[in-house]
Amino acid sequence: MYLLFRDKNILPGSYYNLPEGDKVVIRAFMEKYYEELSKHGERY
Repeated sequence: MYLLFRDKNILPGSYYNLPEGDKVVIRAFMEKYYEELSKHGERY
């Protein structure tokens, strides 16, 4: 949740009010994003 707020400006209330399917997609996108960062040796 912190990384969504810090990096993508998504407030916790906005995230929690989303449909469950949207949350699943956001989590998958964030996981992929940070996976790609770590491949390039970048820190988050």
